[in-house]
Order: sequence, then structure tokens, then C-alpha cells
Amino acid sequence: MHGPDPTLSDDTVLDALCPAPAVSVLSTHARTGVILPGEEEVAARIFVPARRAEFAHGRDCARRSLRRLGVAPVAIPVGQSREPVWPPGIVGSISHAGAVAAAVVARCEAFASLGLDLEPDEPLDAALVAQVCRPGEVVRLAALDADPGRAARRIFSMKEAAYKALWPLQRAFMEFHELEVQPVPACGTFTVVVRAGACPPALAARLTGRFMRLGSLLASGAVITRDPTL
Repeated sequence: MHGPDPTLSDDTVLDALCPAPAVSVLSTHARTGVILPGEEEVAARIFVPARRAEFAHGRDCARRSLRRLGVAPVAIPVGQSREPVWPPGIVGSISHAGAVAAAVVARCEAFASLGLDLEPDEPLDAALVAQVCRPGEVVRLAALDADPGRAARRIFSMKEAAYKALWPLQRAFMEFHELEVQPVPACGTFTVVVRAGACPPALAARLTGRFMRLGSLLASGAVITRDPTL
């Protein structure tokens, strides 16, 4: 991956991925001297230095996002499946791509869940394309990018964002082929359709997403609206 793009704004550049009142922070450089709260420090002790730095960078973005939301910064522990455990009343997502980290958060009254993914704007390994993309998605790759490998990377990013949003609500592992991403390149949006597995179609129908290119990065965001029957 190329180095961080110095033109990226740290605070609002990702806000377009998840509609208001969700807020985000993207950081191209980890801040020095960041001290992890106790619960996070315990979780990070087993990490190698590079992973610990990535973890700290993402948690710093998360707390800065919470501050934008008007929420006092708190510890964000690691769940049983390595997911961030947000404070009561908050939903959110964290992502990393090389030296870049980002987080998006919102209050539970606004959304049921959020998902965020950052990827290098580089071709996906050819051996992985068939594992990630369904046949219908492969057909639509040309509408996303003339380079099939780069288009496949976009599909990968959209699915990662979707899976991150779905996980807190159903807590079930899904294969890439269990959901089909249906992007609308002209609008920079996508929806998902259940093709297999245990994800309830009604849940997937409440998920919408957006994607964009940011310098040397691809970014995807997914939101799941609250269940109107609850």
C-alpha cells in the first residue's frame, strides 16, 4: 500500500459514508503518547508491537469520534470475537489500513448498527476473487472499475463493512458468498441480498451502504436502520 495521503481530512472526510447523525474520524498518522485505558491495555499486552500500535490508533479514533458525538471518551474493550465493545447507547465500527485508522459512531436511537472498512486501492489477489465475489458480482465488476482486481477489492470492502454491521445483531459467522453486494456506481451506494446462510433477509433489507475512493484508499460504510416493529 502507498503511504497515507496528506490531503485527507482527519475529522469529516468519512462522514459521507454513514448518514447523519453518525460521525467519524479518520487519522493518517497515529498520535504519540496515547495511553490506553486499563481494559484496553490488558487486551493489547498479547499483541506484537505493530498490532498494538494499530490497535491504539483505532481506539484513539474511536474516542475522538465519541467526542464529536458529545460522549465522554471511555475505554472500548475487546469482545469475545475481537469486536469493539461500545459504551451503552452507542453503536460504532473501527477499521485500519496500513498507517491509516478510522472509526464511526452513532447513538442507538439513530441506527441499529454500523460497519466501516478501509482497504488499499490495490487489486485483490486473483486467487481470492472467486472466494469473495459471487458470479453476479463478477459480471458487475466492469461497472465499478476497468481493472477487475481493483473492482474485486471494492466488493471485498463493501462486504467487510456489511459483515461488521450485521455481526452485533446476529453474531453469526458468514461466508463471503452468503451475501450478494449490489452496488450503484453512479451514486456510490450499495445494498445487499441474502443468497445463503442464516442471515434473515429482513435484516439484510435494513442495511444500506456507501463507498468511495480516498486517495490511495477505498472506504465502505454500512448502516442498519432500527427495526420499525420494536
